[in-house]
Amino acid sequence: MSWHYQIRKRTITGKAFYDIVEMFDLPPGWTEESVGPYGETKDALLDDLARMRHDAEYYPGFEEFT
Repeated sequence: MSWHYQIRKRTITGKAFYDIVEMFDLPPGWTEESVGPYGETKDALLDDLARMRHDAEYYPGFEEFT
């Protein structure tokens, strides 16, 4: 299974907001809840933030209709 971070746009009661989810390639899907950066050290946390930013800029966002 491979995955990456991706921006999701959701509209609830007419108001749009954006968050980041983990997008899975095989099988296809994404996390229901948004995810935040994580690291066991400050450097690991900063690395995760950098990966989130990279993926958010590289992969197109998607809109989830609820």
